[in-house]
Amino acid sequence: MSIDDVRLQKTTVDVQALIPTPRQAEPEHDLTTAAGPNGRPLHVLAVGINFGPEHTGIAPYTTQLCEHLAGRGAKVTGVHRSSALPELDGRPP
Repeated sequence: MSIDDVRLQKTTVDVQALIPTPRQAEPEHDLTTAAGPNGRPLHVLAVGINFGPEHTGIAPYTTQLCEHLAGRGAKVTGVHRSSALPELDGRPP
C-alpha cells in the first residue's frame, strides 16, 4: 500500500451514531431524606482532621454536614483525630 492509497482511502461515518440519544427521565428523588438510589438510608463515612466541639478550621463545617445528613436519616460515622485542645475531648490538660 502506497501513501497515495492511504490518502484516497474513504472513510464512512455513521452520523446517527454520533448524535446522543435522549436520556430517559430519572425518577425524582425526595430531597428531604438522605436515601440512596435503592431507597435505603445512606451510609456516610466522614473523615477529617477536625470535628465538633472544636470551633476552628473545618470542624464547624464537617460537624454541620454530619448533623444535617443524620437529621435526614443517613447513618453517619465520623473519623477524626483527637482534639488539639485536650479539654474538648475529656483528656486532662
